[in-house]
Amino acid sequence: MRNWPTIADVTFQSLPGIVLSASVMKRGSYCGDLPDRNGLRHTVPMYTRHKELPVYSAWPAKVDAKYYNAAQRALRHGGSFLRLPLPAMAKLELILQPKDWIVVDPLHGDLPVVAWMELARDPSGGLHEAVNCELSYYHGAAGKVAAKVPDLLIDALQRPVEATHDATSRIIPFPQK
Repeated sequence: MRNWPTIADVTFQSLPGIVLSASVMKRGSYCGDLPDRNGLRHTVPMYTRHKELPVYSAWPAKVDAKYYNAAQRALRHGGSFLRLPLPAMAKLELILQPKDWIVVDPLHGDLPVVAWMELARDPSGGLHEAVNCELSYYHGAAGKVAAKVPDLLIDALQRPVEATHDATSRIIPFPQK
């Protein structure tokens, strides 16, 4: 069983006169949309370490539409912040945010390994077209990780769905008349 970071109740000020109370993970990852006392929802900043640390290399890239669309569907159903384990990648985890995907190493304080940043669909493009982004490497082996993560993303998103099916379930044929 995984030991998740402890949660602390933190208050902060987003706008003058509006104080929000949020549960914040101590590693620097924040919860997604939080309601204030009036029921209004405010977007809270999420994982940002990948923007604060130096990058080994970065360049423009494209993400295939099938991966981007799957991640966006998951974010719509699961919230504005998803953290997925990548069992095939030796303790690495994938953080999905609306505009950033970050592979982190939780054993080293959520240090980023590779990040797809500023994912932005072309407004005049279709759902089948690749999405522009900036690919950033933070580790010497980031290229190998980046090559495997898109396929592992699809597997990680399908795993919870498959886990809900009972292993003993079966299809019963209609009776013949």
